[in-house]
Amino acid sequence: MYIYHIYIYVKYINIYVYISIKRFKFSNLVGTDSVNHMPRNANGCYAQVKDLSKPILVPYWAGGFAFSKAKLLKEVPLDPHTPWLFHGEEFHFASRAWTHGYDFYSPPYDIMFHRYADRAKRGHMSYNDDIASKRDSSEKRINALWGLLQVRTPDPEEYEKANLVDLDKYPLGNKRTIDQFWKFVGINPITQNFTVWPETLWASGGLIRVPWNYPFTDPVLNKAIS
Repeated sequence: MYIYHIYIYVKYINIYVYISIKRFKFSNLVGTDSVNHMPRNANGCYAQVKDLSKPILVPYWAGGFAFSKAKLLKEVPLDPHTPWLFHGEEFHFASRAWTHGYDFYSPPYDIMFHRYADRAKRGHMSYNDDIASKRDSSEKRINALWGLLQVRTPDPEEYEKANLVDLDKYPLGNKRTIDQFWKFVGINPITQNFTVWPETLWASGGLIRVPWNYPFTDPVLNKAIS
């Protein structure tokens, strides 16, 4: 959920909040893209849903705006074996939480913002071969969890680069399957094609919740999928 193209000094923060709520009475929903079979949230392809009266079921989980009971992190603990991971971090956790039976909801209108803008002075993080290697290992760890490692690379020698330490301690859940997850979020993990959800879908009530251990129902067509 992001609000763009507004700038006002901090000393006018009360006015800013008033303008935000008054002018932006809708919910912004992020989209997605994928690189190396590592899907990520993408700010550029989102829908703006107006006139919602209650939170709406959404396909994506955002690390920068996530609230839940502590029980979630007890059942789905964060995986500490993914250093330098960026692309795929949110989908990694989302896939595990969703298959454990958790659902994600967006507020009916924006209540926070994240200002993406260039600054005159900005620090720079160095990026070297060691960091690149660790990130690659982390990504392949998640590919392995999803059953996509051989899809990412046909070279068996590359499989050894995946960090698989204690992977069984950070598994997918058994309430819903990973295939159901990909269908629910509208992503083909093999071709890396993704669905751009029509605004008419959100206007008509949004996605249909997938019950635990039930046959999957297409969230748009409302038809069972085997």
